Amino acid sequence: MKYKELKKENKNLINKIPGEYKVKLEYLGEYLDAADISLYEIEIIKNDLLNMILDAINRGESPNEIFNESFEKFSEDIVKNTKKISLAEKIREMIYNVRYFLYLILILSTYFSFKDMGINSVFKSYTEHNVVSIFLIIVLIIFVYFYNRKFKRNIFSNYRYRKIEQQYNILTMAYILLSIWAERNLTFKEFLIPSKLTVFIYLILLIIIIYCTFSIENKKR
Repeated sequence: MKYKELKKENKNLINKIPGEYKVKLEYLGEYLDAADISLYEIEIIKNDLLNMILDAINRGESPNEIFNESFEKFSEDIVKNTKKISLAEKIREMIYNVRYFLYLILILSTYFSFKDMGINSVFKSYTEHNVVSIFLIIVLIIFVYFYNRKFKRNIFSNYRYRKIEQQYNILTMAYILLSIWAERNLTFKEFLIPSKLTVFIYLILLIIIIYCTFSIENKKR
């Protein structure tokens, strides 16, 4: 089963769990450190645990009977014994988690780089770049790192995911407004890059984002 299909199935399973059990489920999620596990493996773990919990609910077991100390230990052991994510896959996931943000940055960067050029001069001139661009890239890298870690903090909390997504949307808008404001109001030492090289870099970045998205969403065992 592909990642997107598995994620959708888990969402449906969580919706079947009664409220009092969900509270315990999210409490359990606080103790499962999934920072070094791939998104796909997280969904597999969730699927296994959710099916076990639903089976126990169908047998009439109460929340305290299901979420006892042995079940918490069992859940922790599953996470600890799951194969850890490689550096390459971790980078792919970081890009995937903020892919829409990166698309916006590419669009903005392309606009600011070529807005004053005619179509015929795109490949015959230079694009201007400044310190603001470098600074925003550094801020972006820091943001992506911490966003990715926070995204995995509680694998059972849909509310927390929604809250993180809201923060992400706010930061995206702040980034766009900051970029526009800096472009219009700040003056920094600029450096020139051949337009052909700029286009090549943007295309490579676009291909990387598309590749990361495809490799994560279509991953399966």
